Amino acid sequence: MLIKHRGELLSIRLTRGNGDDRKPLPDLVTGLFGQLYADKGDISNTLLQQLKEKGGALNTRVRRNMKPYIPK
Repeated sequence: MLIKHRGELLSIRLTRGNGDDRKPLPDLVTGLFGQLYADKGDISNTLLQQLKEKGGALNTRVRRNMKPYIPK
C-alpha cells in the first residue's frame, strides 16, 4: 500500500501471505518520483537499483545484521 504523507491512498496491491511483499513495489511506484519510506523488511539491492533508475529513492532503517547502504 502506498500513501501520501497526509494519509491519501495512492496505490494498493494484495499479495499472498507466503509471497514476497517487495515484488509488486516497482509496479506500485510507476509514475512516482522522489523519496519512498518503507519498512526495513523491504530492503533489497535489486529494489534499490530499480527505484534509482526510475528517479526514486528508498529510505528505510538498516537491519541489525547489515552494513549501511550508500548509493553510488
